[in-house]
Amino acid sequence: MGYETTAGFGEYVVISPTEDGLVEAMFAPPQELLPEGWPPKIRLPELGERYGNLSNLRYCQAVAEDAARLRERFSERCARVALSDTGSYTLPLLAEIYFKRPNYKNLSAPRRSKYASNIRLIIQWSEARCHPDVRTLSEMDVDDFLERFRHQDAKRIDLRTTWSILFKTAIYAGWIKQTPLSRGGWGRKPARQVMIWSADDVARHAEEARRQKQPGLAALIEALFMTGQRIGDMSKTRWDHEFVEGRFIFAQSKTGQVVNIPVPEQLRDSLRSVRLAGSPYVFNDFRTATQFKPLDLHYAFQSVRDAIAKPGDPVLYLKGLRHSCVCQMFRANASVAEIASVTGHLLARVHSILEKYMPDRHGMAMIGMKRAHLSRGGAESDFAHVGPSPVMESRGRTHP
Repeated sequence: MGYETTAGFGEYVVISPTEDGLVEAMFAPPQELLPEGWPPKIRLPELGERYGNLSNLRYCQAVAEDAARLRERFSERCARVALSDTGSYTLPLLAEIYFKRPNYKNLSAPRRSKYASNIRLIIQWSEARCHPDVRTLSEMDVDDFLERFRHQDAKRIDLRTTWSILFKTAIYAGWIKQTPLSRGGWGRKPARQVMIWSADDVARHAEEARRQKQPGLAALIEALFMTGQRIGDMSKTRWDHEFVEGRFIFAQSKTGQVVNIPVPEQLRDSLRSVRLAGSPYVFNDFRTATQFKPLDLHYAFQSVRDAIAKPGDPVLYLKGLRHSCVCQMFRANASVAEIASVTGHLLARVHSILEKYMPDRHGMAMIGMKRAHLSRGGAESDFAHVGPSPVMESRGRTHP
C-alpha cells in the first residue's frame, strides 16, 4: 500500500514499499483531477532503476527532478483544459491568457510594452464590434483592423505580428486548431533595398552633421562604418565600460556575441573630440547632452541626409553602415573570418552579404579580372577600353 510523501518529492508523488525493503515511486494525481489523456500513474524516475532506496541520494534526486517536471506539465495540461472550456472566446480573455504566459513574461520590458499597446488597439477594435468569437475570426477581420493603419507600413507589420501571437495563444488554449492568417502577409510592399555606403558618403554625411552642430552623430556614422556594429549597441557604449583604452568591448544585444574591436588613432581622436563632460556615453545628442534616443537619432540623421541629398541619389540609411563595413573590409582584402571577428556576423552571414552586394556594386569583377589577367602576363592597360559599370542590385535591378 502506498503513501504520499512530503519529504522533498512534492505533491502527487506516491511511495509504495516493496517486500525486499525497496520502494517504488509513482506520480499519481487524484483520479478526479486527471485531464483527458493523462495516465493515472507514471513511475519515477521515468528512466533508470524502477525500485530504489530512500537513503540513496541519487535515486531521491532523480525522483524529485522528474516529479517537478511532471507537476509542471500536469498543471499546464489542466490549465489548457480549463481554457478550452471557458464558455467565452473573446479577444480580451485571450489577451489575459497571453499576458500570463512565459512567452510574454520573458520578453524585455520594451517589447512587453509594445505588445501590450498593440493588444489594447486590437481590443478597442473588438469592443467596437461587440467582441466577436475568436473562433470565427478570419484574415478578413484582421485586414479590417489593419485598414486603419494603411498609411503606416511599419505599424501594420507590427500589429499583424501581434495578431499572429494572439492566434497562436488561441491554439495553445485549444480554441482553434490553426491560425487564420496566411503565410507571407497581406501583399505588403517589398522590403526596401539597403544601399551600401562609400567612404565618400561617410565623409559627406559626417561633415554635414558637424555643420548642423551634431558632432556626436558625425562620430557615430564614422564608427558604424568602421566597426559594422548595430546602431542600438553602439549608441549605448560608455567611456571606460564598453569603450576602454581604444577598444570597443561588449556583447551584442541581438546574439550575445562578444566583440573586441581595436580602433585606429584617427577614430579615437574623433571620439575624444566629441566627449561631453557629465555624460558617460561615447556618442551624444548635442541638443540634450546625453545619449541619442532612437527617435531623436532618426530625425537628426534624416535632417543631415536631406540637407545633402541630390535628385536621383540613392537613399542611404544608418542601418546600411553595418553591411557597408563588411563590403569595405572585403575590398581591403580582409578575410571572411577577420570581417566576422569585427562585425560579429556568422561566417555564413558574411558570405551572404558579400554575395548580395559585392559582385558589381563596387567593381569587384573588374578587380578580379585584372588580377587574373596580370598573373597571365597581361597589362592593366588592356582594360582601358572598358566603360564604367552601372550600379547593380540583386535580381538584375539597375540603378544609375
